[in-house]
Amino acid sequence: MDKYSIFLQWSNEDELFLVTIPEFNERVVMPCTHGKTREEAIFHGEEVIEMYLEAMS
Repeated sequence: MDKYSIFLQWSNEDELFLVTIPEFNERVVMPCTHGKTREEAIFHGEEVIEMYLEAMS
């Protein structure tokens, strides 16, 4: 399985953690998901990766 990076950034404006996946930079509008906690944001990032890989197969 390929490995992907998840970039997590806090947004004061949105009061959320924003997630970007650099490997999808040209394919997905950035940021691609978010979460109220770090754990939630990472979970959603992993879901985006899975959905993208399923769509590509």
